[in-house]
Amino acid sequence: MNKLLAVVLAGALAVGILYWRSNRWQWLTADDGGFQVLMKGTLVGPEIDSQKAMIGSVQSKQWRSEPFFGGETFMAMYMDLVGVPGFNLDAALKSIASGIVQRSNGSLQGEKAIEVKGLPGKEFDVEIIPNGRILLRAFALDRRIYLLGFKWGQKGEPPPDAARFFDSFALR
Repeated sequence: MNKLLAVVLAGALAVGILYWRSNRWQWLTADDGGFQVLMKGTLVGPEIDSQKAMIGSVQSKQWRSEPFFGGETFMAMYMDLVGVPGFNLDAALKSIASGIVQRSNGSLQGEKAIEVKGLPGKEFDVEIIPNGRILLRAFALDRRIYLLGFKWGQKGEPPPDAARFFDSFALR
């Protein structure tokens, strides 16, 4: 009986530690990206990608975090547009949003112009099929595009964690 109790307690302790680690807030500092942002959950990344596109070379670096028990997902990313002639910010941001809509099997519910830390950008609201939403903020500085994404598993307004995440973004 004592061994069984010890196993049960050890399992409960392990789950408790995982829950605590995955639901705490921590700073992601991307020195090479020149920014920091507060994210909740276990950080994953960076995932690095380099692609040749019709407009030129696109190099990106992405981090995400997810709570242990599901729910909200946080994403921070930057893309460097190398050798892209005639860079059009509005067209680039719309292209990014379109790609996210396609990959998430969703539909664009809203788009509005925003300013993030003095930088022009766009906010996109994407509904995910069958339920859930992604709020994406994209903005640019020179030839670098920054993206912040917050995904939650229900319809309606984003939970308070979204504002804390978006408001924490700072250029370094």
